[in-house]
Amino acid sequence: GLLVVFVGVAGIFLGFANRKYLGWERFTVISSGGSVIYVQTVDDSSGLTLKLPEDLLIETAAGRGEWRVGALSVLGKKYGKKWVADSVALALGIGYTAHVEELGLVDRFVWWQKTRNTVFSELDLAESSYVTEIIQSDGIKVKKLNESWSKKVSGLFSSFYLASSDIEAEVINTTDGSGLASRMAGSLTASGIRVIRVGEQEKVIANRCVVSGGEDELKSKVGQYIKKYFDCDESSSGEDDKKIIVLIGEKYRLWAVGD
Repeated sequence: GLLVVFVGVAGIFLGFANRKYLGWERFTVISSGGSVIYVQTVDDSSGLTLKLPEDLLIETAAGRGEWRVGALSVLGKKYGKKWVADSVALALGIGYTAHVEELGLVDRFVWWQKTRNTVFSELDLAESSYVTEIIQSDGIKVKKLNESWSKKVSGLFSSFYLASSDIEAEVINTTDGSGLASRMAGSLTASGIRVIRVGEQEKVIANRCVVSGGEDELKSKVGQYIKKYFDCDESSSGEDDKKIIVLIGEKYRLWAVGD
């Protein structure tokens, strides 16, 4: 009896320790079981189901090239479900909580609680103005996200607590990967964080990314979100100036665009 209780308590503790959802931000999961991919997101009582059609062409994570959404589930057997979800999030320019199949028991329970009474609106990208149909060199028609999507995404994936924060962010690329700072800045902006500067520095860091700021900034919801969702280390600057600086390193470059 005591062993069962101990195992149960240990399981709950590990579930909390390994949870992917912080408890206050927008909860976003990605599902990739078939030829289409779904992104479901909920913030307070409003929810959205986003459908990515199988003929949507996206640039995938880790420099593995452009692939149709319909091929990602098969590729996921080789590269993993997290790679599939990372690729979708990078293409859409969003942060996400987890692939739905990688949620632990605690996160699954919280997801159920948050969504059981939520009415989800639906957006099928195939039927929207956010994609453009193009013809490839082999004559096959595919769809690609267009510029109007980058203008729309913030309104769909913004988190209330991040949007209402007075802490701003700067994003600095320390690598030779082109466009990485703008890409991360776009994801942060979509989440509701105000990005006031995008730039570069010559001194390369090996880390995935480093969040630098004062003690209050690092403990803030903006600081917590960036550290958790982008897997960043932290560094105290000693300056409480309502600003966070995010340094992008080599591990982020390899994750996003590969060698």
